Amino acid sequence: MVEAKTPKVFLKSRGGIAEQVAASGFSVLELPVFYVTPHYWVFGVITKNVIFYLLPGDCLE
Repeated sequence: MVEAKTPKVFLKSRGGIAEQVAASGFSVLELPVFYVTPHYWVFGVITKNVIFYLLPGDCLE
């Protein structure tokens, strides 16, 4: 999964409250965040146009 996060998430976050945790004057690049899921938890792939399901016995290794 790829997700875009705003710089605010990294500069002002502590346990879900908007408390500033970075020193003043710092900036953050807005880059995509990649989540890595173990292959044995993947049962299909969803794209913009189609859903691919893995059949029993198939794997993504």
